[in-house]
Amino acid sequence: MENNTLSRRHAFKIVGLTGAAVALRGTAVYAEEAAATPPATQGAGFYRTMVGEFEVTIVSDGFFPFGAPFPTFGANATQAEVEQVLKDAFLDPAKLAGQVNTLIVRKAGGPVMVIDTGCGGNFGPTAGFSVKNLAVAGVKPADVQSVLLTHLHPDHAGGVAGPDGKAVFANAKHYTHKIEKDFWTSATPDFSKSGVPEAMQPVMIGAAGKAIAGAGSSLTTFDGETSEIAPGITAVLTGGHTPGHCAVKIESNGESLLYVTDLIVQSVIVPAHPEWFVGFDTDREKTVEVRKALFAKLAEEKTLICGSHLPFPSLGHLKKAGTGYEFVPSPWRWA
Repeated sequence: MENNTLSRRHAFKIVGLTGAAVALRGTAVYAEEAAATPPATQGAGFYRTMVGEFEVTIVSDGFFPFGAPFPTFGANATQAEVEQVLKDAFLDPAKLAGQVNTLIVRKAGGPVMVIDTGCGGNFGPTAGFSVKNLAVAGVKPADVQSVLLTHLHPDHAGGVAGPDGKAVFANAKHYTHKIEKDFWTSATPDFSKSGVPEAMQPVMIGAAGKAIAGAGSSLTTFDGETSEIAPGITAVLTGGHTPGHCAVKIESNGESLLYVTDLIVQSVIVPAHPEWFVGFDTDREKTVEVRKALFAKLAEEKTLICGSHLPFPSLGHLKKAGTGYEFVPSPWRWA
């Protein structure tokens, strides 16, 4: 030892490591040098699970700050009540963030479907990473054969078109509910039952229009309460958040997963109080009715769910808790 400094070689001897172990220096286990600059994001940005024969990959698009939770959440409650729900879950109301997740669904050797496209460039530098993380998961935009848009809010359809206005998934057919397209392309979309601030409404209309234009002739609409987009993948109309908002059911070999999309915009407040208004809902009272009915069914049937704004990787269940519900995340699977 020199200058009272413990060398690495002496350190290995002290803890009793063999020469073979020392030879592992530079591997992931015994790395000699830490990265000079830590990566900007946590983990790989994707998580795979199986639903029967379907490989379902949850892809993180990043996050965005919600700002003050009240009155965006619980306008028909009080600020103190809303903030207390967050504090009870060890969340700081002043630092509330919204995660954004999208999905890749495919069978081995089969076509690739993307469900929702994330924020694109609409929510600043902390979001819009879907295409990057799709690549990390082994999927290039050119590989995608279909894109299912659950609704046309900018954090779900913002990634349809790139900065040049052209489709990011140029080889894909794009799907959304007819009611949804009709709402956003009408001369005066009706926000009279919404909590969306008036100044934000033209921004949302513009973002939906950009997505529709970006998809162009590849955009196909479907209709009805349920629509099978592909074998085993069914869009379920759950209008209220937007008129044509859909959840997506994935079924195979007796297993199922429901992508609830924006019926749970925040993982603590909304399950605990499905009766509270959410400002992003186009029809707040109708959305409350839809949430109450669906949450009761999901809890009773113990349905596996994931969602665009549930904490990554967003898989779990709803269970009854008092007068409301609690989202219980599924354990992380390593294989």
